[in-house]
Order: sequence, then C-alpha cells, then structure tokens
Amino acid sequence: MSLHALFTRRHGYVPRLCWVMVVLIVRVTLADPPSASARTLSLSVPDTTGLHTAITAIAERALAQYTGSNSQDRLDNVFRLHLAARRYDEALRALDTLSMIMERKHREESGIGFAYQVYATVMSKGASAKTFDSLYKRELLRRLQLLSPDSYASALMFFDYTADELHERLTKALEGHSVHDSLDIESAVALCRGYVSSTLADATLESGKKVIAEYEGRTFVVNDSIVLTMKDGAEVALCSVRRRADTTAVPAVLVNSIYAGTDVSLCKQAALRGYASVVVNTRGKRLSRNDVEPFEHEASDIHEVIEWMAKQPWCNGSVGMYGGSYLGFSQWAAVKKPHPALKTIVPQVAVGAGIDFPIHNGIVMNYSLSWIHYVSDTKMTSAAVFDDPDRFTRNNRRWYTAGLRYRALDSLDGTPSMLFHRWLDHPAYDAYWQAMTPQREEFANVDIPVLTTTGYYDDDQVGALYYTKEHGKWNKNARHYVYIGPFDHYGAQTTPASVFSNYTIDSVARESITDLVFDWFDHVLKGGPLPSQLKDRVTYQVMGANEWRGAPSLDAMAKRRIALAPVFADAAAGVHGRTMPRLPVSDSTARLHGLTPSPPVVRRSFLQTVDLRDRSDTAFWRGNDVFGVFPLVIDTVLRVAPGKMVFAGEPMERECTLSGGIEVAAVLRTNKRDLDIVVDVVEQLPDGRFMVLTENLQRASLAADRTTRRLLTPDSICTVNITNTFVTCKRLQKGSRIIIMMGVNKNPMWQMNYGTGKDVSEETMMDATEPLRVEWFNDTRVTVGMDD
Repeated sequence: MSLHALFTRRHGYVPRLCWVMVVLIVRVTLADPPSASARTLSLSVPDTTGLHTAITAIAERALAQYTGSNSQDRLDNVFRLHLAARRYDEALRALDTLSMIMERKHREESGIGFAYQVYATVMSKGASAKTFDSLYKRELLRRLQLLSPDSYASALMFFDYTADELHERLTKALEGHSVHDSLDIESAVALCRGYVSSTLADATLESGKKVIAEYEGRTFVVNDSIVLTMKDGAEVALCSVRRRADTTAVPAVLVNSIYAGTDVSLCKQAALRGYASVVVNTRGKRLSRNDVEPFEHEASDIHEVIEWMAKQPWCNGSVGMYGGSYLGFSQWAAVKKPHPALKTIVPQVAVGAGIDFPIHNGIVMNYSLSWIHYVSDTKMTSAAVFDDPDRFTRNNRRWYTAGLRYRALDSLDGTPSMLFHRWLDHPAYDAYWQAMTPQREEFANVDIPVLTTTGYYDDDQVGALYYTKEHGKWNKNARHYVYIGPFDHYGAQTTPASVFSNYTIDSVARESITDLVFDWFDHVLKGGPLPSQLKDRVTYQVMGANEWRGAPSLDAMAKRRIALAPVFADAAAGVHGRTMPRLPVSDSTARLHGLTPSPPVVRRSFLQTVDLRDRSDTAFWRGNDVFGVFPLVIDTVLRVAPGKMVFAGEPMERECTLSGGIEVAAVLRTNKRDLDIVVDVVEQLPDGRFMVLTENLQRASLAADRTTRRLLTPDSICTVNITNTFVTCKRLQKGSRIIIMMGVNKNPMWQMNYGTGKDVSEETMMDATEPLRVEWFNDTRVTVGMDD
C-alpha cells in the first residue's frame, strides 16, 4: 500500500486517522559534512499515537542535517522540523532568527511564520488539550496588536488558506511513497512540513480566523464591495478601509491596481499608518462587468474615483496616490486629467506605457503576452500563468526556432489575444499610447509634489525616469524627487533585499522604501518634515561606496562626461599601440576589441555579419533571459550573447565613480533598413570577475523619434543616437575595466527585426535570406558620466 493511500484513507490528513502497523524505513542522506555516509531509520507505527512518534523521530533525524546554518532556506525547514519534533522552544528561536533575516531582506515579508510563532509559544507553555484553545486565542490577540503595518499582511497569510489546502500539502508529500520505501532527506523534510501544516490547520485555523475577524472588526471599517459607475456607463470595483478609531476626516491614499485580490491587505497597511485607504481595480477586474483593457481608461476612471473619495465623510479632501509598476503608471495617468483633491503622487517603478512596456524603445517583449493572460484571463489574476513559467518559454522557443511571424506568437500558444494584436498595431509611440499619460505641455500642469522610486536593476527604470525627465522638461518648477539605488523591480517598491541576484548591496541601501513613501505622505498630506532620506531632488546610492549622494537633477549625477570610442582588433596595435585584452568569455569565437577615450586619428571600421536565420544559438538563452532580468549580476565569465561584440577599456589608474545614464552615437552602415541595437555596460573588477551595470536596447528606426519610424538607407553611413538608457552609479576601483558589449539583439524572448522595413510583426525568417551586415565605425561614441 502507498503511504499516500494509507494516510489519506479517510479525510486526507493526519490527526483524524487510525492506522494498522506500518513500517517506515527512512533513508536520510547527510548534507553536512558532504563525505558522511547515508543512514537508514526503521520506525514502527502501531496506531495514531505511534504516528506522532514516527514523525518526531523523522524530524529529529532530519534536524541533524540542518545544524550550523542560519540561511533563510534552511531556517524555513528547521523551525518546521522543530515543531514536528515537538521542540517548541527551539522552533521559536529558529523563527526569531528567520524573522530577523526577513526583516533585513523584505520588511513586508517579516511577518511570515507568525501563525507558527503563536502556536509554538502556546505549546512551549505546556498547553493541554483542555487549555490550548483559550491560551491560543489570548496569545493570537496579543500578537495581533503588536504587528507593524509592514508585516501585517504577510503575518496573516496562513489564515487565508482553507483547511483542505493545508492538508493537501501533506497529501502531496506522501504521493508516490509506499510503506517500505526509503525516504531521502528532501522527502523526509517535505513529510514533516506537510504534517506541521496539517496539524496547525486542525488546531488553529478555525479559531484563529474568528479571533482575527473579531479583532479587525474592532480595528477597521472595511467595505470591499463598492462598485462605482463611470460617466460612460462602465464599472470599477473599490475596496475602502479606515481605522475605526479615526472619528474625524483624515487624508486618504489611493492605489489603482490591475492585480485584483490583494486589495484589503493594501488598504490595511495604509489604514494602520493613519490614512483612509482605497484600492480601485482597473475596469473589468473583480466586480466590474466590463472587459479588461489595460492602460486605456485609467486617466478618466481615476479622476472620477478621486471625485467620489473627496466627497466621503472620512476624507478631509486631500488624496495621495502610491504603488508600483502598473500601479505607478496609473498615477501618471491620473495627472493627465488632474483632480484638485489629488495633492501628491508617489509612482514607484512606474511602467512607461508604450515607452518601456509592452514595447521597450520600439521593441516588443514576449513577456507582454504572458502578462496579458495573467491579468485578463480571470476577474482576479491567473495564478496558473505564472505558476507555469515554462509554458511561455517553450512557446517563445518554438516561435524563434520556426522563424514565424511575431503575430503568430499568441496563436502558437493556443490562446489568441485581441489585446496582444491591438498593441502590435501600435509599434510606435503614437496617439494610442499618448492618450494614456500626460504629453508635452500637459506635464506643465502637474504642479503637485512627486516622489519617484526606482532601481538600477529595475526593468521599468526607463519608463519611471521618462516621466521624471518629461516633467522637468515641460515644468521648470516641477517639485519632483527621485530615489534610486541598487534595487530590482520588487525591491524599489518595498524593502530592498540584502542580496540582489548574487550581489550583496551596501548596508546603507537596505532602507524601507515603504517607510519613505509614508514619510512623504506625512510631509505632503500632514505637514510633516521632508523625509530625511532625501538628499536632494535626486537621491542616489553609490554601489561599492556604501553612501548616498544627492544631485539637483539626473544630469547632475555626473560632474563630467567621457566619450569612449571602439578600437577594432585588426587595427589596435597600429593605431593606439595597445594589444587586445584577454578575457574569459562564454563564447570563444566572440571578437574582442578595445575601448579608448582618445578620438580616432583615422576612420576605421569593422564588419559584423549576423545570420538571422541561424537558430543554433537557442541553447545559449536560459529560460529567464528577458531583457532587464539578471540571473547573475556578478560572474567569473563574461557572458556574450549572440550578435554582440566586446569592447574592453584599459584598467583604471585610480578610483572613480561611474554615474548616470549612457549615451550612444552608433556610426554604422548596414545593408538593411532597420536593426535592433543592444548596448551593455559591464565592470571587470580587479579580481577578474564581471559585474553587469546596465543593459540597453533600441530599435534604430525609432531612435530619433519614438512617435514615427524612420527607416535607414541601406549601404549609407548613418548615426543612431541612443539616449533613453538606464541610469546607474558604481564606485570603480583602481584596476577595474569598463567593458561595453554592443551589437544586434537576437534574443528569442523579444520580437525579431529582420530589417526589411515592413511591419516587424509581419516579418518571418523568409525575410532573412541575405545575412544582416553591419559595418561599425570607430567614430562611434559611448558616453558615460563620472561623478568624481
């Protein structure tokens, strides 16, 4: 008989079962030290009580493999193993350590483990079957009152589950094992984890939900079922939360979210900080009966929502907005038609609709198709889409390998999307995209204070800073602040992780951005001081220097600019007297060139040939090789993608700080009418490793004017200026090199430009019978900024 069948014969979870004799032979492979031999453990389980004994023995054996490590993943197992072994004091100590790690990494997740802490605390005090329930309720209520606004939502995640969902964890852990099977350490741990979840479900879930409901009923006034009808007859769904103790009108904060489902949690976070809080879902989401049409209606819908909020008795007439990504875009949409009650916006990692998503500098990203399904397949969000990341990776590879037209991408997946084709119909930044956010003189009307947060590794940084630049360009008195550091898309809107990819960020950069947001609201909406985190209009962190600096503008991040020119390998020794550096690269055939700040004496060129029909490079791309995603920030090998050339500068003679965005003036001649150019900036550290600083991508025909495609003239020399690039700041050590990787984008996660001049979405591999030839000239310039 299988363990799964035996353990789930009646209800599918452990505590309510009664068993016959079972022999579990548990094979536990020691993880520390690696040379230790494997061992087996035989357990006799005569009845239900015996099962607990068996699980205890399994947990104790597994714990021996987890001593001596305080990593997050191991602690996540250790505290559960201690609970399974009924070592409650040890479980609490492991949970405390885990909480401190989570606090340092993401404060919004520091409440994870809360339900287990409450349970372990009660059990550590010797609770009996008769006293457990009353002691548990008392302890849960005590701890609820101590939760911070940041950790409140993550702390209560356990209570969002049903008992069946928690019991299912044990059921899955038992699948495929028979009563005489050996269990490796991973299976043993999974069994203990499932057992603990099931135990807590039986002991705490029902009473815990009642305590939480009663507590929140006394603490909050919640209305999660508001439906507003817009002037055009469409509907939007709202959730509002305020503290019951706030008996007079207070400032209100608004979040516009397409990610329906976390609305109440978002509202409670703001309410606990003393604000009336509203989350409105994009029309078509949750309770709205309309179709989902991302980006298209926010400008008008948010205006009407703010009009409604300003009239509510709990709002004092002042409204602020915050939120990240799509939620950040929504705030710029809101100020296209500004409402007088809207006093400030805090757009975090804001999507630039048509600027960097779903089209980045003219190039469509395949990720946009999976995102469409995530937000539009259901009235909430479709977890099935992101729970199956391989689905779209496989689809992308099928499309890339077959060389099909880009418009076939959705039907190839078997899920045609009208939204996807609507976006493809607008490849330039035309009236369709422009209608969504302020344009030109409309930015001059944005006279409220703005705080933008983004990160050097935020894949929406280009969009976020596009708004900043346009606001400053058209409104010379713009009260616009920027806060930017070594954060990814998630870290720049919550609490930055201490480690991003494999890069450990400086300690001064690990500040709560959520705290900054509400300090800003306190400043603007309640008359408090300007947040101390802000050094100037632009506050930026210097990676490697463990310091923040301030500048009056993005351009002022760099005190001087240095123009670097390519030195082609076949001319290097004759022109500059230098030989090409030897670098460890992923592709031994990659051509290495030099990089110099000296202007060329004689114009020279290098001919690059790229066969766009060649799909033998598919294996190079990992599943998550989306532009702006960094599997490794630091690597021992320079990873050179197909279509790229490498230009390496001389070792730095002294320390300096590379700061700001780059500008590229690519002087070239090609046999095609268009191409997509990629430019990466990498630092080779003195120890030889490589640190990726920025990745930049641009369609040549849309470089001069993002609103109108201007095709290249084949076989004529031209200059493609690339300016909409990523900002970074890094202290470069003496002995470091600046490396530029530049060439043609040929990535299966992006639209393929075959260069015919036709609609790129209609091109196929048949349009690539003649290879792409690009003659790059040495009067090409890559200009970087230096802060000192």
